[in-house]
Amino acid sequence: MANSIELDVALSRIHKSWYPLFTSEKDNLHQIFSDILTEKLCPNIRDIFSTYMLDANAVKVVIIGQDPYYTPNTAHGLCFSSFKIQPSLGNILKALNVQTSVGYLHSWLFQGVFLLNSALTTVEGRAEAHISQWKGFVSQTINYLSKTSKNKISYMLWGAKAQALETYICKENATILKWSHPSPMGDNSKPEHEKFRNCNHFKMVPEINWTAGLGLSKVYIYTDGALRNDAKQVASYGVIIKGIILNDLSIYGLVRPYQYKLINYSISTDKDYNIEPTAQRGEILAICYALLAYIKLGILHECTIYSDSRNTIMTLIEWYENKKRIESNDNIDAVISDMRRCKYENCDLLSIAYVLYNEVKSRLSFQHINGHQKVSEDKSEDENLHIRGNNEVDRLAKIGLTNDTHNTKRKGMTHIYLKL
Repeated sequence: MANSIELDVALSRIHKSWYPLFTSEKDNLHQIFSDILTEKLCPNIRDIFSTYMLDANAVKVVIIGQDPYYTPNTAHGLCFSSFKIQPSLGNILKALNVQTSVGYLHSWLFQGVFLLNSALTTVEGRAEAHISQWKGFVSQTINYLSKTSKNKISYMLWGAKAQALETYICKENATILKWSHPSPMGDNSKPEHEKFRNCNHFKMVPEINWTAGLGLSKVYIYTDGALRNDAKQVASYGVIIKGIILNDLSIYGLVRPYQYKLINYSISTDKDYNIEPTAQRGEILAICYALLAYIKLGILHECTIYSDSRNTIMTLIEWYENKKRIESNDNIDAVISDMRRCKYENCDLLSIAYVLYNEVKSRLSFQHINGHQKVSEDKSEDENLHIRGNNEVDRLAKIGLTNDTHNTKRKGMTHIYLKL
């Protein structure tokens, strides 16, 4: 049977609306994972069910691809989506008259487009390695969605493999749209009127803004902490995420007077250990939530986290570098001595930030910004953008001082699963 830890990691992103499907397919999934975990997978385990973070009841469109891209670091659980424009995606973008060098399709998912492959995994370097393993589960996914959704869903079936799944669609509650597959292998030989660049499916579903967010290569995150001294010291955190069509995803709340821990990629507290809330704990906790949201939303765009606490950024990076030196056996005694001399006060939060930052370090950076600046005409457009972001998160953190719960506010994105 499959390793339960690996299966739990794969299932960590699914929206609760899919639970009945995954419960009924439990034995099948265990068998699938037993079969596929013997080789290097594309996409990685965490990304296998990325498209299932979309609420099944919010699905407006289903696009069905074939199997994931099999080159390393390309597939990430959304059919056709990739950083580097792949040939099939290139033809899709031509149909939309979009020119871009970045091919992530998260903005479609966030609007209600379910981006499903006919097989959810393949072996690195080999196409169609797991078609037979996933056939039953993918068929049941379409059947479940078709029978349980209250929306009329448009199914875009491109190519013979996608169209073979039509039999699992309940026609009374669906619009079926068919076209040949966008791969140039077949598309190049077709007459002009049948080429994918002339596909009219996108025009037939105007409720999706198909070009919104396409081509955007960066996400900006603003973080802050706040402090209030009354009868007791109270601290808070605030996070605002901007980019793609995320404007504005906000996270805020009080810093609890306990030690924090990371369990199964969720942040929680250990009430056996009391730690007084401070402004810096608010600053670091904000960065922890920023990193966790970035990871759990499956965002692969490059990201910069802005903070007006230079000390917090320097502490995080210093802690990270020292931990990496320990892991690489680089004069461990000297490193531990250095860390003890620094007398880190927030090791619990720094440890959480280390785990999360280590996962995304290659595409994420930190940037200090001076706080409480004013937008002005003598500053560049980018400078004013980040000043506004920093001022917004400063106000958000202060709101957090008056809220006794952890809050996540998502304009137009309540249908995306995000448990932090």
